[in-house]
Amino acid sequence: MLLLADAEPNQWKKLSELKGMVEKDTANYSPYKESYSKKMLREFVADYEADTQNYRRFIKNQKQFDYLIATIKTSFGEYSREESIYNNYIVLSKIYNYDEGVKFFRYGFAHLMKIREEEHFASFFTQLIENGVYKKEEIVSVLGYLTKSRVLWDDVFDKQGNYKKSTTKGGFGIGDYSKEYFKGIDGLKKQQVSDLSLFRLNQHHSPYRQKGCSDLIEVVTKPKPKHIIDYSKKSTADFIDYAVLLSHSKANTSLYKLSEE
Repeated sequence: MLLLADAEPNQWKKLSELKGMVEKDTANYSPYKESYSKKMLREFVADYEADTQNYRRFIKNQKQFDYLIATIKTSFGEYSREESIYNNYIVLSKIYNYDEGVKFFRYGFAHLMKIREEEHFASFFTQLIENGVYKKEEIVSVLGYLTKSRVLWDDVFDKQGNYKKSTTKGGFGIGDYSKEYFKGIDGLKKQQVSDLSLFRLNQHHSPYRQKGCSDLIEVVTKPKPKHIIDYSKKSTADFIDYAVLLSHSKANTSLYKLSEE
């Protein structure tokens, strides 16, 4: 958003303050926390909306700028993350003409499911299919699974908001742990041919197409959760097409660590 506007500090004070915060690169931009950055964004949006006509002359692309303002405002209150992802895609598809060519999406596990896991939950891909944006067979869903690996867990900051370090986890948090794991992941581990193995799940005679098969979809936790999803009329291949098993992987490097280097 800051790349779309250019003004001197005395012309647009809140824009200058926002740029200063971003350049320091110590703010937490999570929409789920009432952080300093969220306070700054609230003030910036309020200031912009109070004097929009004056600020328009500093904006290079008004349509994109207003879209970003609307997106940021959504994060100020209660909202559905999945619905927001879908709505953003629909808006952006009109701006960048997504109707043409092949699209690649890199999202977390739940966003890529091709049918509803529960009646009240529709993933991003599910919404694309149910709303007729794409046919189910036009979407190829590939989900990744980890074993004997580590994942980036937390970024740790001091009281002044400066980055100190990052923590990682192995076992818990990767979907292959004695107390929390994907049902059926052992089947992938027995068949893997390398530390990066791809498995097709949707072939005609695949066991993953059988009703009631919830392998790689159902998460098994100990102790059992009170709420359990009923997969008796569904199958793994309804949700996903391919699985990737990644072994002996190191944790990602935090963006905050990279910025230091």
